[in-house]
Amino acid sequence: MTDATTTLIESPRFGRSDLIFFAAVFLYLYTHIFELPFTPIYFEGDHMINLSNAMRMSSGERIYLDFFHFIPPGAELVYLSAFSIFDVRPWVLNLVVFGLGLAQAGLLWHLSRQVVSGYAAYLPAAIYFVIGYRLFGIDGTYRLFSVVFVLAAVAVLFKSLSTRTIACAGVFCGMASFFVHTRGLVAVVGIACFLLWHALRQKFAKGELIRQVVVLGIAFAATITVTNLYFLWQTGAEIYYFSMVEFVRSHYIHDPLAKTTAYFADFPDASAFFSTHTGFAGLSRYIRYVHAVLFYYALVPFVYLIYLAVRRYAPQLRELAVDKRVMLLVFVGIAMAVGTSAPTALRLYHVAIPAVIVLVYLLCRVDFAKRAIPAVLIMFALLAGVYSIQRQMIEKYYVTLPGGIAAFQTEVLADKYRWVAERTDPGDALFEAHHPSFYFPLQLRNPTPLYLMRDSQYTPAFQVNAVLEALQADPPKIIVWNGFWSKAPEQRAEGDNLAPLWAFIQQNYSRQAEFVDHGEFTLESTRRVEMWTLNE
Repeated sequence: MTDATTTLIESPRFGRSDLIFFAAVFLYLYTHIFELPFTPIYFEGDHMINLSNAMRMSSGERIYLDFFHFIPPGAELVYLSAFSIFDVRPWVLNLVVFGLGLAQAGLLWHLSRQVVSGYAAYLPAAIYFVIGYRLFGIDGTYRLFSVVFVLAAVAVLFKSLSTRTIACAGVFCGMASFFVHTRGLVAVVGIACFLLWHALRQKFAKGELIRQVVVLGIAFAATITVTNLYFLWQTGAEIYYFSMVEFVRSHYIHDPLAKTTAYFADFPDASAFFSTHTGFAGLSRYIRYVHAVLFYYALVPFVYLIYLAVRRYAPQLRELAVDKRVMLLVFVGIAMAVGTSAPTALRLYHVAIPAVIVLVYLLCRVDFAKRAIPAVLIMFALLAGVYSIQRQMIEKYYVTLPGGIAAFQTEVLADKYRWVAERTDPGDALFEAHHPSFYFPLQLRNPTPLYLMRDSQYTPAFQVNAVLEALQADPPKIIVWNGFWSKAPEQRAEGDNLAPLWAFIQQNYSRQAEFVDHGEFTLESTRRVEMWTLNE
């Protein structure tokens, strides 16, 4: 291939407006994650899984073998490295989330400025961070790490389709699969489809296309092998296969929000908002949440379909050099959207960066929309400033944790952690059945091999038995239980294996407190967090 067919873009130079952009992003992210000057704002979420697992690994436990996990250990190794440098402190999570936000901003900036020109290059980042970040983007889980690596693969392919860049893209996809095993694979499929489309368009020889796909596949497979080989050797093939493949195929699918049918199933439950705020305040909070949910449900994947339809009937789009870059975003974006096992608004937001860029590219094709971009950017900048000021000014509740003070955004959340903190010391045993929220901030120890359970076949009977054996051998001071699981055996649905565990708790523990947790403000995520203490 000649340079004329392989080169996709030449990067514009870094200018003063770019410096202003990154300064604004830095302030926006920092003020959402830390209370000025340095107090970390506490955020619950699935990142607590990775944090608690990393704590167990730092104490010498072996992932998959000593405790169960069904995701590759990439995120755990990031937090384990952070703990080795900074110790187990609440702000470690905030620091990682801040770094992930900057990485996304950098990739948005790099990709956008090579698809659209002028001030429009800053609009995708403005949309992505102002619409949805405070609800969905403050996340330090394996999901966002994997997306960053997929976007890095797209970035290197924006430069050229040489053997070196295709191999680099394969390595980045392999790293994405070190955080979410399916993410890198679907990205490779998306890139391979793009290479096929590009070959057909350029009328390349079949051998050239095969060479490109082979290079991509070999680089991806080699990275997968290198990153997983140690854990496969340490764990053993049987346990590793169950954790990575069999559990996902046979048990993970029983979680209501772990299926493709989760699309639009997590629409916000209004009663959860109005339970704590009435009148205009409740309505305002509900609208702020709902507009972001609706936006990303409408954006992903429909913007890709709209672009393909417009491109079909607008031959001038197909003739533009930038079309190749947009099509790469479309192929990879569709692959990530289709590969999202539970397409909730939160998870669609995580894979929405290609869609946001394609949306702005389409808007720039409309004259009046293009002319309005400076005004729209000013509006987003003002809204971002309001959001940052609101995050700083809103009343917060402070809890002294073993690693320092953290700011909580609701009194109920602070009371829940304060209740446990007053009754435990670092290193004490505690078991959380529903979600690992307390282990990291309070430096507590999980005596069982599971970090969460479900009242379905998601948690098979043999895992319940393993938890029971561990609790009997090392009874924790406190068990955190979901009150919705307190049922007699005859009331349990088929596949609910928690009856023996509930019987054990009733016999040996007493309920002391209850906190209503609305989670993601959906009916499925609402739970009654019950505190059960060991009988003397």
